[in-house]
Amino acid sequence: MDVKDTRINVLIAGATGMIGEGLLHECLHHGQIGKVVVIGRRACGWAHPKLTEIIHHDLSDVSGLVALLSDCHACFYCVGTTAVGKTEAKYTAENNTLPLSFASGPT
Repeated sequence: MDVKDTRINVLIAGATGMIGEGLLHECLHHGQIGKVVVIGRRACGWAHPKLTEIIHHDLSDVSGLVALLSDCHACFYCVGTTAVGKTEAKYTAENNTLPLSFASGPT
């Protein structure tokens, strides 16, 4: 089988953080990755032929992005924050509720 036929498209949420940026670098330079779509609240600062970037400020509602995300085969969710200085409710909303909402997709 031709390598081109086995390439996958990946989605990375949170490509501006330490983990997400490292993952983005690896995906852009991996031969079996055909396309990398990043979604985040700010620009990732990268330019590459494989890269499609979506700036979206509300990751809890991606319903308007379904067409742009539909050809992705895998998703890496790298959004997260520290617990320092946050209430338990705020931390839970950012690190539990939001990822579960994102993973559930549009309703």
